[in-house]
Amino acid sequence: MSAAIGWNDLDGASTALTIGDRTLAGPDQQVEQGSGLFDWLTQHFPQLTGVVQWVRDIGARFKGWLSEKAKQQQSAWTQTQITGLMHSARAFVFNFNWNASDEELERLLESQLQALSSQFGGAIGCSLGWGYGPLEGLVLNAGVGKLMELLHIPVLRFDWGLARQALKATREEALDELAALWGGVFRSAVLFAGRWVMIKSFKQVRRGIKFLARHTGLDERLGLSEVIQQWGEPGSEPWIINDRIDDWIASIPNPILRSFLDNAREEFVECQTEASYVYASSLDTLRQEQLDTREAVLGTQHTVEVTPDREAPDERIVLSGRDQVLRGAITTTIATHQQIHNRDVGQIVGEPLHEAMLNKAPHSTLSLKLQWCPRRERPFTKTQYELDGGNSDHWTTPEFDLPWIIPSGLDWDKIKFAMGGSDGFISGPMRCAAYIGWPEQGLAGRQVVLYASTKTEGKRMLQRLANLSDGKVYGFKYGERERDPDNRALTYKYNVRVYPKSATVTSQRREIDKAKGRGTLTGNWSPRREVLDMWVDKADVDVNEILQDLRRWHTPLPF
Repeated sequence: MSAAIGWNDLDGASTALTIGDRTLAGPDQQVEQGSGLFDWLTQHFPQLTGVVQWVRDIGARFKGWLSEKAKQQQSAWTQTQITGLMHSARAFVFNFNWNASDEELERLLESQLQALSSQFGGAIGCSLGWGYGPLEGLVLNAGVGKLMELLHIPVLRFDWGLARQALKATREEALDELAALWGGVFRSAVLFAGRWVMIKSFKQVRRGIKFLARHTGLDERLGLSEVIQQWGEPGSEPWIINDRIDDWIASIPNPILRSFLDNAREEFVECQTEASYVYASSLDTLRQEQLDTREAVLGTQHTVEVTPDREAPDERIVLSGRDQVLRGAITTTIATHQQIHNRDVGQIVGEPLHEAMLNKAPHSTLSLKLQWCPRRERPFTKTQYELDGGNSDHWTTPEFDLPWIIPSGLDWDKIKFAMGGSDGFISGPMRCAAYIGWPEQGLAGRQVVLYASTKTEGKRMLQRLANLSDGKVYGFKYGERERDPDNRALTYKYNVRVYPKSATVTSQRREIDKAKGRGTLTGNWSPRREVLDMWVDKADVDVNEILQDLRRWHTPLPF
């Protein structure tokens, strides 16, 4: 199995890859090529397939270039260009005639729209000219070259390689000029949109103020009835913020103060504008240096197509990133593909997990942990057992976990009886295993294990204990561990009678609040545990009350 990597870099400007019926334009841009005019042309005119593909490639490259240019201009746009827009908007506000009539405002918008339309028409004409000019030159070059070839004149012959280089140089210059031209159109459109919103909003607010003042009598109470009535009427005196400031400064009788305020205002506006542009330009320069440093370390942005197996060309993987990052990603991708190639990973891993999750038994909300001991009463120590005449090698404390306890089985007398009563049972080397669950419902059971002296003893004890559970005991398996002389004595289980010692009851309740309880795959559960003394002959007085509280606490099974 061999791998193939397709890397198509358009001279550092953009990256475009054709994959099936899709074209990746630029590092992060994807252009869908679905059924449309191009597909209709190739279907009805197969002879145009090459031309259609060439047009598609040109479109993909142009889109990739636009994406790259947008990313290159992003920093400048967000700093220097926004600063320019802010100053333009402020100049418009300070030079706006706030007493202009509705007709004058509409004429102002119309004149600005006319200027924008003129700029947009110029951009359209320039774009068409840059697109038609190289095509005209190419046709002329090919025609003259063909004529010279027919006349056997070895000059001005058509060379497709030279023509491609000339088209490439023309394209780069055209794209740079068009980018600047359309950038100016876009900025003018943004300014016009802002002015249009401002003027339209101003007209509505002015109408609302005049309406309220006329119907509430507020203008008369404030003595502004004539001012509000003449506001925005045709022939009214212009009211411009800059002119009002100039008139106020000119009306100051003290020449020293007048000169001071006039120059202070002028220098403030000029220096503030210059400082804001210096800050924006410095920030743009620093950001560009960061981008250059990043490219110097990680390389330029690319999009690559990896075909891990040449015999399966349709199995393609697309990766995007910078040079140094892509090198490691390509190696990891190919190595991972070779590692799992033609291996049924889903059969090995996925299906057993899926099957186990589907057949998983419900959460055990009532459970018992039972423990026996060779001594009937306290102290439950190995030393005391030896003093009583027992063999230290036979000391054992069997434990047994029983899930899904039925509420009625949570009774001290029933638990004592299931553990063998006062006489307990004989523990030994016979391993008795079984499953407790609901096999008729297809639910996976839980395995339980008990060591007894014989198969009969083990099965009898398992059936006794299973009576406390809601599940059914089934699938008995037995196996005896033989005595190995080389093994330590503690690892071998001798026949010894053990007696009930304790029973730990665990009751769990499902919590709706995710912040409470202990989180599991089946939900959040809050447990309560109580340890019952089973070695005594009679239960304590408060045992029944404790068990009743545990029964009320637990969440019942879903069936």
